[in-house]
Amino acid sequence: MYSIILAAGSGTRIKSITGGNPKQLLFINGEPIICRLIRQLFLAGINKHYLSTHNNSTLLNDCLYKLNGKYGICNCYESLSSKGANLIHLIKESNNDDEGAIVTMGDIVFPEETIKAFINCSKTLHDSEILVGVSKNMVSSSGKYLNLMNKKFTRSYSQECLSSTGLYYLDNKIIKAILDSRKASRCESITDMFDILTDSGYQIKMCNIENHFDINTPSIYEKCKLFFQIK
Repeated sequence: MYSIILAAGSGTRIKSITGGNPKQLLFINGEPIICRLIRQLFLAGINKHYLSTHNNSTLLNDCLYKLNGKYGICNCYESLSSKGANLIHLIKESNNDDEGAIVTMGDIVFPEETIKAFINCSKTLHDSEILVGVSKNMVSSSGKYLNLMNKKFTRSYSQECLSSTGLYYLDNKIIKAILDSRKASRCESITDMFDILTDSGYQIKMCNIENHFDINTPSIYEKCKLFFQIK
């Protein structure tokens, strides 16, 4: 298994506390968010990581270069996409690996054991299922708390909810379906990926994970710091 990490976001909404630096380098308990994430993936048994980074993000690229080898191999690709994520490029680059992929974002903070639990849950999947990790108190990109557990996902369900969850598992069949889709060239984001998989008839299986935080506003960052200090 390997990881695909979307870390090309510029962090416009959180610029007041980043000073224009990548939000993935904000600290949680003395550790940059991106380093914490890669360490957790490595401890869960994942030692190969494919990351998209912003094409002007020298600080982030330098951090990942220094991290390379400590928690596995980091393969970094500068995103030239207008959406930043460049998901399809990472899927193509990682397609030579004959294993499934964990997909996540570089600005999400998880409790320590979350990724291990998620991987265990991925072993129970049936054909035509994609695993999505959801926290009961997950904070969406709009700043609202969403309760997504036990809800049936359909095309009419909010794409914001789909793209704001924190962890996804893609097996080889799902990856092939994405690459073979007529929409593959436009698959830049998580929302685009779900659009393709809905067309392909895949079902979404929900996995309850512990609290996680999508760091996209100063207030969410403060809540996240407080939560993990208490924990």
